[in-house]
Amino acid sequence: MTTLRKAIRRPRVLEATGWSVPTLYRKMKEHAFPQSQRLDPNGQAVVWWEDEVAAWQRGEWKATEAAV
Repeated sequence: MTTLRKAIRRPRVLEATGWSVPTLYRKMKEHAFPQSQRLDPNGQAVVWWEDEVAAWQRGEWKATEAAV
């Protein structure tokens, strides 16, 4: 059985972290926060996986070796 993942947009991520947009992208660049995912080839729709953001909030998220 496949588990569906919920995607959340940037306003919800900013609300969850309390960060500004520049801080969010800096943390992603430093591999200190989950990477965003593009929903379309042009990158116009960008999301984060809710389960990854929740894991980060709990202090359980770690960057994968591929991302570092």
